[in-house]
Amino acid sequence: MTKTKRLSAAFLFLTVLGLGWVSSSAGTVASLPPAHAGTDSGREMFMPRVSRADSLVLQPGSEGKDAWVDASAPDTNHGDSEWFYGMGILSSRAAFIEFDLSSMPAGSTVLSARITLWAEYRDGLIYFEPVASAWNEMSITWANQPSTLPPQVSHPISRGEPGDPCYWGCSWPFDITSIVQYWASDPQLNFGLRVAADTGSIGWLMASSDNITHPRPRLVVLYTGPVAVEATTWGKTKALYR
Repeated sequence: MTKTKRLSAAFLFLTVLGLGWVSSSAGTVASLPPAHAGTDSGREMFMPRVSRADSLVLQPGSEGKDAWVDASAPDTNHGDSEWFYGMGILSSRAAFIEFDLSSMPAGSTVLSARITLWAEYRDGLIYFEPVASAWNEMSITWANQPSTLPPQVSHPISRGEPGDPCYWGCSWPFDITSIVQYWASDPQLNFGLRVAADTGSIGWLMASSDNITHPRPRLVVLYTGPVAVEATTWGKTKALYR
């Protein structure tokens, strides 16, 4: 294969991967023109650089921000409780959890995001919703809780039968990738999650970040940062494929 064909094949491969070259003068994506295949013009070009995947693992202790609210005590705050009590009735109980995502660059692409919660689950559904505005861990109540926004994410939950791993409680991971991507697109929108469940029973517990005997809420995010752009020339680019 000739040098020109090797170079053209390499650029075709890069184009398929979405790594086209952007001309500093035209501002458009273009493959290498034949006229430049055998000459070094020195013309400056810009190359997108693919970011590697990074992970973020968050599982705060007592410094974490979470609380639960109760319709039967609408003005009572539960910001320092070890447990979110009575989860299971959508109309009467909910938990609020906020993770600090400031170490993830704005504009990142979230490949996956899973929140793991320890609880004495029952059969039904659990719901996660982004919170619409700021709230204070030590003053939030049912009466003053903030509203929520889409996207809402729901997952089935089950206690199982006696002898099953989750019958007396377990740590269960839930996919909330779409919500964390919403925050990554604009970090100023991260006011945490509202978590509620619909199981027909309020007689089960969920561990909070203040818990010292059971696993605390944990968030694991796999992401790639924004694509960086580097300046180069046709000559430097050719040299890579000689």
